[in-house]
Amino acid sequence: MTRRGNTRGFTLIELMLVVVIIGILTTVAIPSFMGYLNKSKTVEATLSLARIVEGATLYYHQNTARMQASLAPLTPSASIGGGKNNKNKNKNKNKGGNQGGGNQGGGNQGGGNQGGGNQGGGNQGGGNQGGGNEGGGNQGGGNEGGGSEGGGSEGGANQGPMTVEVNQFPPSSGYTPTITHTQVCDDTGGVFRVAAHGQDFAVQPWKALLFRPEDNFRYRYAWILGQQATPSTLAVGYAHALGDLDCNQVYSVWRMVLREDTTGGARSLRKSGPIMFQGRETD
Repeated sequence: MTRRGNTRGFTLIELMLVVVIIGILTTVAIPSFMGYLNKSKTVEATLSLARIVEGATLYYHQNTARMQASLAPLTPSASIGGGKNNKNKNKNKNKGGNQGGGNQGGGNQGGGNQGGGNQGGGNQGGGNQGGGNEGGGNQGGGNEGGGSEGGGSEGGANQGPMTVEVNQFPPSSGYTPTITHTQVCDDTGGVFRVAAHGQDFAVQPWKALLFRPEDNFRYRYAWILGQQATPSTLAVGYAHALGDLDCNQVYSVWRMVLREDTTGGARSLRKSGPIMFQGRETD
């Protein structure tokens, strides 16, 4: 008959310590693991938003609209040629009038020609052809003052609106697919099957944006046109991704912004994001 040696087992305290350690690790590790899992799912949103913005950028550079832009009045410029011709004609008339006699008097050098004569119909108006007014009157300041060099060229300087080409963003779209997250959570655990819902992106503006999910997805997407470009306004558009990764009706919204910018003088595009501005799916 053999005698078994003394064997030592675990004490109750040691077992309790092991249970406590496992509980602490579980409390810390499981939430962290779920957070990393959710963060891995959000990669879909960030990559898809980048694709949508790239499609909008390509559309912007390939599509323009012709619009009327009102221009400021052009800077007035006097008709220098016409003024000189009238001045030469007046000098020739002055020569003839002075030879006739009696035309060097003070009457013609006064304000006669500065009145209605030159402003009405030029140097051939009635006042200058009257008896003896072809003399020194035109030397007084009528033609050189403002008659011929003044209003003639300034009259038709203003131009109407001109047509310009302005780059455009694609039109808006609501969240696609149209089926809700609640329905998908009940049916497939929150996963949109590309075989069932991929065709929802086969319409505008998704075709113009060149966007369609390539695999099963968990977000619904929207392109929101905040403001279309015009000759006086800058365009801005928003790409949105709406998700409920835990199927707990706590939604997260990722957004990426594409807007026109004139910092360098000419119009260019500037993008920002993606950022999560609503929800806490990654905590």
